[in-house]
Amino acid sequence: MTRDDTEVEIDGVPVLRAPAPDGVCRAGLMFRVGYADETLTQSGITHLVEHLALHGTDLADRRSNGFTSMLDTQFAVTGSEDEVVTFFDTLCGTLSDLPVDRLDTERQLLRAERRSRGGLTVGPMLRERYGAQRHGLPAYQELGLHTVDADALREWAAQWFTRQNAVLWLMGDAVPDKLRLALPDGRRMPAPPAVDLLVETPAYFHEDHDRILCTAVVPRSPAVPVFRRALERLLYRELRENGGYSYAVEVAAEPRGDGYSTVTVAADTVPDRQDAAVGQFLDVMAALRRGRVPAGDVTAALDDARRQVSHPNWAAESLPARALDLLLGQTSGTAEGVLGTTIEDLAGVAREFAGSALLSLPVRRQADWAGFAPVPSGSTHCVVGTRYASRSGTGTELVVGPTGVTACGASGRARTVEYASCAAVVVWPDGGRVLVGDDGFEIAVEPTLFDLDAAALDSLAAVPAQLLVPLPARDPREIPQPAEPAAPAPDQEPDRRGQLRPLVLLLVLALAFAALFGFAAVADQWGGGALGAAGSAAGSGVLIGLIARLKRRDRK
Repeated sequence: MTRDDTEVEIDGVPVLRAPAPDGVCRAGLMFRVGYADETLTQSGITHLVEHLALHGTDLADRRSNGFTSMLDTQFAVTGSEDEVVTFFDTLCGTLSDLPVDRLDTERQLLRAERRSRGGLTVGPMLRERYGAQRHGLPAYQELGLHTVDADALREWAAQWFTRQNAVLWLMGDAVPDKLRLALPDGRRMPAPPAVDLLVETPAYFHEDHDRILCTAVVPRSPAVPVFRRALERLLYRELRENGGYSYAVEVAAEPRGDGYSTVTVAADTVPDRQDAAVGQFLDVMAALRRGRVPAGDVTAALDDARRQVSHPNWAAESLPARALDLLLGQTSGTAEGVLGTTIEDLAGVAREFAGSALLSLPVRRQADWAGFAPVPSGSTHCVVGTRYASRSGTGTELVVGPTGVTACGASGRARTVEYASCAAVVVWPDGGRVLVGDDGFEIAVEPTLFDLDAAALDSLAAVPAQLLVPLPARDPREIPQPAEPAAPAPDQEPDRRGQLRPLVLLLVLALAFAALFGFAAVADQWGGGALGAAGSAAGSGVLIGLIARLKRRDRK
């Protein structure tokens, strides 16, 4: 099966072309740089370059845009050939000379963008698997918006946004003759290595949500997109059609850049059927661990793939994915490879998927019984240093030493961040700070909550300056304060009725006991033990009834 496209170069930049399905010219300039290439202290620097580079390139009706993802940054445009040429002329010029006078404005815009889109759905999954480094960084705030200056932006653009590190894809009848890509020289940048911190898989942890989320890492192959389709069909049938436990099920797969793909599953749950939804999902995972993928789902997935790659628009629609493959020096496989996938191939992908899975489950839903290990919520060691008790009297302690900090909770769980493996330290003018370890553990050090002395502050000052992220002053209401003991109730006039009730109760009890014992004595004298026992029981019933009525009256 052939594609109707050509591969050429413009100014040293490879160009992938295919006919436009609707006759409208579309193009994208993709660079091999993304969030995974940053550090936590500079996170967001690529996003900043993207925003600054687009300044002055906007066409009417929002027909141009930029995107920063895990491994790549892309600038896309839709328009006439002349508009496409003008867009890339302006873009390349701006990348070579960023309008850093707009830096403060773009910082504010990016913070607003972050607030408007909320947190990343799979952010906690990335944090638990990768920590606060490389592939885990999209789970965190873009701290670089507070630290990056104009010089750092220029250096970043010169290193990453070069002709050797770019690929252009274009949907159109031909490459415009006037199209130029005047980018600086550089080199092709390899994908960053992924550092998986999970000690044991499959694993799970809890979040306060009503969904089932799952990520897994599998070797990249032509079978992965087929498995994605088969898994989505399988889960939709089991969770939606058969069980009625979920409304929407989505499965996605994307390259990680190191020869592996990340497969992500997201399924919502009906609130009062969460236990059943989790149980059914885990049953599916158990079958996948044994390499069992229903033959009907395999056939349907292959049919879907066959229709997709046979569609006239396939050559054009696959251009962005092929551009990323070219930048990564990899391939997701030809159409023939995808269609040649066998059930044995899918069985292998299924076992890899289930064996490397990380689940995020609603609170109080367990997966131990299905062979999933809880993700550790604490560190395996503590630093040696001075202990500082919490001013709230909660039993929480900070241990501050020359090598790092450990936070010890009242439950005995400890989290440690060592200075040598610290990703960033967020600091405020009031002295509060948060240490973030490479493993994702965070420790808040608040002078208002702990009696820290000069020695502790000197130790904290030993953190390398390049790890510090100074933030603006906090609103005083945002600064944590120790919990104050509850104030005693104000003095009140004694309730005379409350004082009299015990006396009345005692008097009633005395009379009841007198009646009881008197009746029992007479019964024992005249009628024997049986009647005496009955009399005692009757007297006890009267006594219990009196007490109950008094209590009910006292509550009114």
